[in-house]
Amino acid sequence: MTARRSLAIPLVVAALTGCSSTEPLPPLASAPVAEVSVQDLVTAPDKFNGSLVRVIAPCHVEFEGSALYATEEAQQTRAASRAVWLQLPWPLRPERRALNGKYVLVEGRFVSALQGHEGLFKGAIVDVTRLEASSSRAQAELMTRIQQGL
Repeated sequence: MTARRSLAIPLVVAALTGCSSTEPLPPLASAPVAEVSVQDLVTAPDKFNGSLVRVIAPCHVEFEGSALYATEEAQQTRAASRAVWLQLPWPLRPERRALNGKYVLVEGRFVSALQGHEGLFKGAIVDVTRLEASSSRAQAELMTRIQQGL
C-alpha cells in the first residue's frame, strides 16, 4: 500500500501543476447582436429564439405590461399581437419610467416561449443590457439597414 501511495502522490502533484497555467485564457467570443424589428420578432419568433437582439421601437412601460410595439398605431391601441413583452425588473427607476410612450433602443435576449403577463405577447426580450431613448428617425435608419442586410 505504501508503494501505491508513493507512486500516486507524484502523479496527483503533476496533474495539479499542469492545470495551474499562468497563461491567460482566451477571451470568450461575444455573441453577435442581431438588429431586428419588432415585426421580424412577431412574424418569426422561433428564428430569433435565444438570440441577442437590438430593436428600436415604440415602448409602453407599465407594471406587467411593458412592451415594444411594431408601430406607433399598435402601441396606441395596445395591440399585443403586434408586440413583444419587455421584461424589466420592478420597481423601475424614474429614468426608465420616463421612456413610456417614446421610441427606445433595447438590447437583450429574445425568448419566443415567454409571452408576458397572461401570455398576450409574441415573445419577450429579457436580460436587457441596454434601454435608452431613441427616435423615429433612428428607427427608420435601422429598418433601412435591416432591409439592406447591413
